[in-house]
Amino acid sequence: AYYVRPPPLAIRRALTQPNKQSDHQTTTMGGGHHHANPEASPRPTQDLQSLSDAKIPLAFRDTCAHLLVPLNKCRRTTWWSPSKCGHERHTYEECLWNSYLQRCEAKVQVDKVMAAKAREAED
Repeated sequence: AYYVRPPPLAIRRALTQPNKQSDHQTTTMGGGHHHANPEASPRPTQDLQSLSDAKIPLAFRDTCAHLLVPLNKCRRTTWWSPSKCGHERHTYEECLWNSYLQRCEAKVQVDKVMAAKAREAED
């Protein structure tokens, strides 16, 4: 049998805080530290000449390609060091996430319109 050391007391307390709405124990995860980054907003139109000059592959020329140019420049100057360019990489990945959320919201809106048209056609 393996012995698994229990986590420190502070972690156990954080994971088993009583829920305010009920009496049972709930698991509380981290979070609450995210702030909106205005740099990470997707752009529907990109400057194609600057992307071409920066040698961005066609597959990456999406709504966040404007952030890939400074990220790749930083990567090249630091020889792709994993400990460098953290801010640029985080901003680019946050932009990709925001773009995904926009596409999900657009899909929800399209589904609502299609459902309304289907109900209209049934009547």
